[in-house]
Amino acid sequence: MKEKVLGLLKWSEKYTQTDMNYLVFGSFWLTLGQGFNAITAILLAILFANILTPEQYGTYQFIISMAGVVAVFSLNGMRFAIIRGVAKVGNAAFRAGFFTFMKWSVVMATIGFAIAIYYFLNGNNQLAIAMFFVGAFSPFFRGFGLYQALLVGQKKHDVYSRIRILYTFTTALFLVAAIFLTTNPVIIAFVYLFAHTTVLGFIYLYVSKKYGKVERDYNKEKVDKHIASYGTQLSFLNMGNRLAAELDKVLMFHFLGPASLAVYALAYSPVKEIRAGGEIMRTLILPKLSTRSISDIKRTLLRKAFIFFLIMLPIVFTYYFVAPYLYATLFPKYLESIIYSQLLIFTLLFLPIIMFRQAFIAKKQTKSLYIIDTVLPIFKILLLIILLPLFGINGAIITIFVHLTVSLMLLLYLFGKMK
Repeated sequence: MKEKVLGLLKWSEKYTQTDMNYLVFGSFWLTLGQGFNAITAILLAILFANILTPEQYGTYQFIISMAGVVAVFSLNGMRFAIIRGVAKVGNAAFRAGFFTFMKWSVVMATIGFAIAIYYFLNGNNQLAIAMFFVGAFSPFFRGFGLYQALLVGQKKHDVYSRIRILYTFTTALFLVAAIFLTTNPVIIAFVYLFAHTTVLGFIYLYVSKKYGKVERDYNKEKVDKHIASYGTQLSFLNMGNRLAAELDKVLMFHFLGPASLAVYALAYSPVKEIRAGGEIMRTLILPKLSTRSISDIKRTLLRKAFIFFLIMLPIVFTYYFVAPYLYATLFPKYLESIIYSQLLIFTLLFLPIIMFRQAFIAKKQTKSLYIIDTVLPIFKILLLIILLPLFGINGAIITIFVHLTVSLMLLLYLFGKMK
């Protein structure tokens, strides 16, 4: 049976122009991990939506989004530099990337504490305490999570997924206990940050000891300098994207209030989990693209992106028709979220554009990355600032679609110019 499956995959490669054995078996493990993560996230969302008030849930979402904003000022691009480095030169890239990340994390902590002081001086003690926790935990929370880059760079997708399932299950238990014990969003956010940091700490120690042994025959100074340089470069490039990704929820909290943010967060929650499943492709293709020539990438990537688009079509339309029944059953207090969720699901049709950005990262197309990661985030942030106060949640959704359309056109143009 196995031989037949392998033969079928080999036969399909002449049409997909892709290593189907790597794609299918790699995606199997990653999909398994993401599937468990998605189910857990939906169950937690059900608890949040039915136990907390919209104001409490919206405040919790704001705190988590602010943690994302603070993380913008870390070396968040180091993950991709490590994946690329491990695939090309070995585990020394992981060690170099982790220590560089932790050195820079003092910036992230300082910004978190500065925001806490701002809220304290403005009389909002609740958010001041929350942001103090964000500043204290974020460096370790984000740093320990780099273990994923080591396993992905080594293409150990089965190990990565097993660990991710254990991680998701353990941290979810902490959150479930917190939700049943208190409805205070600050305490729940503290439990979220504490649980993720602690569990990731143990995972990091295990993975680095078992899979992170550094090769003896490597040039330490050269590897450290290269990974630090490229990881820092990618991080600065990606700051705008990360900020734009979190700013919609932050601005919505301030312009429209926590209840509106709760409606938007519940609308986006199932879409986000499906999107994360689609983004498995990003994890799979970066190690492969790092070892391919530019001419080979340009010859095959458009076909792969179109196949990816065709795969997403039935998923999008199935969700569109199922969403009303899903919300009526699971989120009866948030029926207002249905139409927003039905609109947001169509953003998944733009997922194939992540493949082009990964190609730019893999082949160090820094000029293209500078254009993408400067122009597009600024454009999205300006749209949010203009449209959100005018049209509310609809303004955020209009911004997303306009931004994705412009992103697609720019990425295709730059891909055609790649050399």
